[in-house]
Amino acid sequence: MKPLHFSPESVEELAEAAAWYAAQRPELAEWFLEEVARALKSAQSRPSSFPRLRNLPPDVAVRRVLLSKFPYAVLFIELADDIRIIAVAHLKRDPEYWLNRLEA
Repeated sequence: MKPLHFSPESVEELAEAAAWYAAQRPELAEWFLEEVARALKSAQSRPSSFPRLRNLPPDVAVRRVLLSKFPYAVLFIELADDIRIIAVAHLKRDPEYWLNRLEA
């Protein structure tokens, strides 16, 4: 399996979401982080099984893992040596807010 590398923004999004859930009920944060961990493991073990996002240039293969119990998705790109986590995105947020991260 390829290693995971997180954009700084994705780490911040993950921390903010976990903190929000912890403020609601501490166990929600735990469940959220467990579900994210499962999504990351799936992305790492079988990245090409997740759908590519549409409306992007054909050479930009951003894929998405939806969380089943929370309104979030993990967006990632499979590169030659690793899997780059671009965003831990709330599904009600502007769906293209993270596009500028592809330039880095």
